[in-house]
Amino acid sequence: MIVAVSCLYIAVALWYLLGVTRGRWTLNPGPLFVLQQLAFFLGMLPLLDTAIEADNVHLYMCFGALCMFIAGNVFCQIALPNARAAGSFWAASICRVETMMGFNVLIGLVIFVSVLACFAYYRAVGYNLFMMGIVSVITGRGQLNDVASLRFHAYSSGEYFAPGYVNQFKNVLFPLLLSYLFARYILLRRRKDLFIVIALFPLCLMFILGTGQRGPFFMACITTVLFFMACLPRKSKRIVIAMVTVLFIVSMLLSTFILGRTVTSVQSTGDVATLATEVGDRFSTVNQKSAVLGFQYIYEQPLHFGLGEWVYAFKGLIPGHEEHVSLANELNRLATGTPRGTAPVSIWGEAWYEFGIGGVLGLAFFLGMLYHAVYARLCRGEKTLGRLLTYAGLTVILGMWGIGGPEVVFNAGLIAVLMLMVLIKATVKFSGSSGFVNVRVDGRRLFSLSQRRQKGSDLERQGSVYGFRGGEMR
Repeated sequence: MIVAVSCLYIAVALWYLLGVTRGRWTLNPGPLFVLQQLAFFLGMLPLLDTAIEADNVHLYMCFGALCMFIAGNVFCQIALPNARAAGSFWAASICRVETMMGFNVLIGLVIFVSVLACFAYYRAVGYNLFMMGIVSVITGRGQLNDVASLRFHAYSSGEYFAPGYVNQFKNVLFPLLLSYLFARYILLRRRKDLFIVIALFPLCLMFILGTGQRGPFFMACITTVLFFMACLPRKSKRIVIAMVTVLFIVSMLLSTFILGRTVTSVQSTGDVATLATEVGDRFSTVNQKSAVLGFQYIYEQPLHFGLGEWVYAFKGLIPGHEEHVSLANELNRLATGTPRGTAPVSIWGEAWYEFGIGGVLGLAFFLGMLYHAVYARLCRGEKTLGRLLTYAGLTVILGMWGIGGPEVVFNAGLIAVLMLMVLIKATVKFSGSSGFVNVRVDGRRLFSLSQRRQKGSDLERQGSVYGFRGGEMR
């Protein structure tokens, strides 16, 4: 039976990905969510034991959730048809790039606050784990001792360092805005943007990996790749995405080595292969193991009807909340003998824990509708670089939500991205349409700023799409 259900799961997922949403993957949280769920399901399959009743129920639950998500998504597509709008939106060769003074001030202010918040956070913690590890290795002292305790102290100790609030700047806003500046440099060749990115990128990398957590860095890289895919010309897109991929692989291997979980020295290709295997396990088996173990535990528990993990999780978003041993902490205790760590269950396991199978199917159907509504709203608006940036953030936050309860999307930066969206919209509205430059992103050769000024009069006479009058940008 497990083989039959698995084949049905894969078939339904591929039908949705290659049939229902074919050609509409860009910045669409629905396909990303189904792709992430498919990868999670395939990683979980070898861990299921058909002799255990909970594992059998878990298998059917995942399949039912997938079907209900797709049903909700298709229902919303019928209610909010956007095929024509999406086709026109992505077929447009013009991307409007914000250049107004107020917008630049907003970016500079958010980046400045992000840097201050990160410095204050690591000063309160007392160390940056990533930098400590690099310095320790360079000076010949080897890897750090008791990394697990250092990681726990940095973001989950009894002392309150406001990690959730700092994460909005450290893991979300700072990398998002650096991605925007780099994309704007490629489109407009503004040297100031490139200088800012080069100067601040090492800080951003140090901040995001400083607690020893690799998940936020993975999310930031995925967001950056999706954003660049949506806004850059074809040739630039390939080069930049390749750069981001190489950076991600190198940084993940380096951070994994610094954490020193399996490899204490890199002296051969075998050590590198071991590091790569550990990185792969982090995304293909670790969360799956905790999901299977977690559901076996949850299956024997009574329903909580929203008063279990979810109420404590939302209380945890508020400073000064009461201490609570979470479900993830309890599962980690069962797995390792200590609650100092987390072993989160899947999104569907959390829903079952609160409301049972009805909660799982209802949540899946609602998410399916919500994700298409988000995509439809993107395609009905204007194609500007700022909108593409914020919707890239929304797409990854929603589409990669595979473990934990609703608080996960808030901790991942949902409110921060929505606030950034509002601030950008208000700034653009206040500045007016004169603060945009229209740039071709259809793969044709882009002029540099100096070349555009030289060709200004010719472009004006020809009614160019670049948006110039008298050699100056409108």
